Amino acid sequence: MEVKTQLQVTKTVKITNKAGFHLRPMNQIVKVAETAQSDVTLIYKSCRADCKSSWDLLSLIGAEEGAELTLCAEGSDAAEIVDKIETLFLQKFGEDEFATSPAASV
Repeated sequence: MEVKTQLQVTKTVKITNKAGFHLRPMNQIVKVAETAQSDVTLIYKSCRADCKSSWDLLSLIGAEEGAELTLCAEGSDAAEIVDKIETLFLQKFGEDEFATSPAASV
């Protein structure tokens, strides 16, 4: 009989991209979260959203730059998936480089 250890990992993540939380970051989070075996949630104020559900994450749309969210995962790959999603936040979802590119000012 195989016994799997369930890990629970919680981290605070900060929205640092200028546009805040909107559809593009939401879709990136869903793509990453869907690869996980763990349950993954984001909490902002009183809203709790399943990171594998676009519908759930819609409740977080509008969280602005500087907002802090709680990222939680529970399952065998919790630490790994939290690190992957945290990286999306740290990399500003790849967005701010477009706002400062020369083509953006034309």
